[in-house]
Amino acid sequence: ADVINLEQKITTLYRAELLKVKGSKPNDEVKSVSIFLDPLSNLHLSPKAGNDAPYKILIALSALGILILVIACINFTNLSIAQAAKRAKEVGVKKVMGAFRFQLTTQFMFEIFMQCFVAIVLALILAELVLPNFNNLFQVQLSIWHLDNDLFWQLPLVLCIITLIAGIYPAMVLSGFKPAMVLKGNFSTSKQSYWLRNGLLVFQFSIAVVFIISLLTINSQLKYMRSQDVGFTASQVVYIKNLTLFNNPAKFGSVSFEPVREKLLKIPGIKSATVASFIPGGTNGINSYTTNGINANIDFVNVDFDYFETLDIKLKEGRFFSNQFKTDTINSAVINESAVAKYGIKNPIGQIIKGSG
Repeated sequence: ADVINLEQKITTLYRAELLKVKGSKPNDEVKSVSIFLDPLSNLHLSPKAGNDAPYKILIALSALGILILVIACINFTNLSIAQAAKRAKEVGVKKVMGAFRFQLTTQFMFEIFMQCFVAIVLALILAELVLPNFNNLFQVQLSIWHLDNDLFWQLPLVLCIITLIAGIYPAMVLSGFKPAMVLKGNFSTSKQSYWLRNGLLVFQFSIAVVFIISLLTINSQLKYMRSQDVGFTASQVVYIKNLTLFNNPAKFGSVSFEPVREKLLKIPGIKSATVASFIPGGTNGINSYTTNGINANIDFVNVDFDYFETLDIKLKEGRFFSNQFKTDTINSAVINESAVAKYGIKNPIGQIIKGSG
């Protein structure tokens, strides 16, 4: 409730300041402006002004990682049970010598724990070797060995969980052999164990088939995307990060960017230079816009005059921005066919689109 009241107070003050500014928006547009507060903890994964794509990607990658671990655990379990006959006599002799089932189970669980521990150590070594190339490829600065890394408490937890999942059943099977049957050469297990092993195999191969089908589907989708016309020409275009710092692209050709543009155009081989808040295919801004009685969240990009020409974007109707029309620098927009379809506009040229801010 306190947050809602604070948002309302800030909105009221902001609207009052907008009305004081000479040449500001009309009253009806000012009334449509609203301010909202968003906790810093939400900004990365689920911001109010944006999309939750990073959160969905994180969930998908987490689910994929868990499935891979489950398959590895099932595979380890099946292999351990398949090799149980090799240790059956060892179990029989130890039981004859007075070993209890709990002691044998503890021994086998410790052996499995050590195998998982060695696997994690090898994984850390491999990750450390691959990490520099990964950082260069994705332009990040990830590191394993720093004090605030959650891996220091997550890895022991994962180690214990994997040991229990992958080791408890094989340990119970191995420690459950009866000495009399083992010494006679009868290593068979119960029908329940037989059906459980088959069930694990079926589950393992089912997940593997799902992975293969998903891989083929993603590969076909990527081929389809590469073969389609994306609506702009990306070849021979160089993107310089933070170029928007030279000016606000929403002002369309602010004089602060013009010296930069002039110097760039003097370089041989450069035919055009422009500035924008985002690039096609990257993360866009998002805002609430209303037209034709429909309110919807629409991605937007603030661009310079030469943006469309530089990317060779084709125009279906109307015209692009031009410095010959001074009104283009104030509340003008070029929309794509997706926006036209979302708003149900039959003739979009000249329509008024109102934004929330």
